[in-house]
Amino acid sequence: MIYILISLVVFICTTIVHVFLHRLLTKLGIRTFKSVSIYGMGLIFLIFLFSFNIPASLFPDKPGTLMNLPIPITAIVLYSLLSILNIMFFTSPYMNNTSPSYKIFLQIRQSRGLSKQEIVRSFSDQELIGKRLNNLVLDGYLQKNKKRFKILPKGKKIISIIDFYRSWLKWESSG
Repeated sequence: MIYILISLVVFICTTIVHVFLHRLLTKLGIRTFKSVSIYGMGLIFLIFLFSFNIPASLFPDKPGTLMNLPIPITAIVLYSLLSILNIMFFTSPYMNNTSPSYKIFLQIRQSRGLSKQEIVRSFSDQELIGKRLNNLVLDGYLQKNKKRFKILPKGKKIISIIDFYRSWLKWESSG
């Protein structure tokens, strides 16, 4: 169990460092996604730590406890999943993207009920499509040539990752 605890502590520490690094870069006027690389450094640290079985040597097992149950792979997977979920969850608000689903929930909550027509009227093409196209261009995934868009190599990598993920989950459609 010490492996899980160490994994959680490293995740919390890397998240704190990421937030400070992101805020520093923002104050300097640098808009970058590279501050998430700190999670990779945390992962490398955990792999190093667990490869040499350091937790077991620092915390000797006491009879009758499960504290040093050697589960380093589980701890590394936990850290990785927490990092990925953290990045996914927090990037959309920072990129000024409120999902349509979230906006629908907010509208219904604020009005205590809306019809389908009222919800549809609250969205514009710019809000649903234009904003996303602009962000994809700004982030280097698409290139706009006159009135046509072209996928850049960075965008092709993202598409292949998404396609792999969807085929792995046998996920045919999304909203």
